[in-house]
Amino acid sequence: MNQPLPVKMRRYEVIGGVVWLIFYGFFMGDVLALLLGLLGIPYTGAQLNAVYFLSNFVITALLFRRFLAYSLPVAADHLLRCLKAMLLGFCLYWILQVGLDLLGQLLNGKVSIPNDDTVASIAGENYRIMWAGAVLLAPLTEETLVRGLIFGNLRRWNRPAAYGAAAAVFAAMHVLPYLGQMDALSICYNILVYGLPSLALCACYEYAGTIWAPVGLHMIINAIGMSAMGG
Repeated sequence: MNQPLPVKMRRYEVIGGVVWLIFYGFFMGDVLALLLGLLGIPYTGAQLNAVYFLSNFVITALLFRRFLAYSLPVAADHLLRCLKAMLLGFCLYWILQVGLDLLGQLLNGKVSIPNDDTVASIAGENYRIMWAGAVLLAPLTEETLVRGLIFGNLRRWNRPAAYGAAAAVFAAMHVLPYLGQMDALSICYNILVYGLPSLALCACYEYAGTIWAPVGLHMIINAIGMSAMGG
């Protein structure tokens, strides 16, 4: 299945998106913390993340407003297909997650997932902020940049490479900020933890033909994860 996706990005979206992806994925958090520190504005971890999530959401929505708007009618006209894609994507995600959980049990506490620890810490400080960021804001930002920008554009040239690149970028966004906190085994495990589920989201996008399907699936997955942390 390698039919063209219905909505293509314009050149300015691709170029601007790559620049924003690099900044958002690897520098945004540190820049925000530095800026607030220089301005002498006190902040908590939850408040910093609220600014982080909201600013990323707004900038991504503005930069890709054409792509997101043009993708909405595709979702509306093929709603049943989108729901089916989300269901299939969730089943694939669940299968991969079961395998990853089993692997984690086999490693018997020898690995850590720092990103999950950070989410749990912020949720403990302010659950509402973390829930809103993880469930309502982050999915649109990450899916537009990873599935829409990386996967959608590379898929036209090489489908396997598109899957691989999207998985690698998604894993890097969640692993690189914590690189100094992990040993080699944990790094490898974290790459699998974030890289493999990314494949399910790519498949959801490819089958549905609209970015709003993986956005919705990502929201559901994160909502389930947040519910496990309690409110």
